[in-house]
Amino acid sequence: MSEYILTQSIIEKSESNTWGPAKNEWELDSIFDSDEQETCACGHFPIKEVCVLRNIQNQNSLNVGNCCVKKFMKNIDSDKIFRAKKKVMEDITNAFNEATIMFAHKKGWLNDWEKKFYLDTWRKRKPTENQLKKRVIVNRKILTNLNTE
Repeated sequence: MSEYILTQSIIEKSESNTWGPAKNEWELDSIFDSDEQETCACGHFPIKEVCVLRNIQNQNSLNVGNCCVKKFMKNIDSDKIFRAKKKVMEDITNAFNEATIMFAHKKGWLNDWEKKFYLDTWRKRKPTENQLKKRVIVNRKILTNLNTE
């Protein structure tokens, strides 16, 4: 039943009237861990990991639980971003994953040089001291934006 409610919620706020094309109109705008009890567009309550989706054709937005995004909108990497965020919050020297770096660059939080630097070094087991310092600076920048969006 909740699947039907979610698809209806998305179709109602989309330009397309059918699920296939409608779900492709949406992209991830932001994520947050809810301190308050939120309700997913499918009606599920409560949700902790909230994805704010934005329709690229009409700018409508919709709050959807990360579980629903993972299940029904496989073109959106929200789960990878949530996992990376948790990992970096536990240890600021940990690296974000590629999905998070690409999302941060698309949002304008990282410049081209920072994106290239991070993608060149994020898988290194033992980055140099200078690389680690720069990683921490970039990590803080991304976390600040993820937590304030």
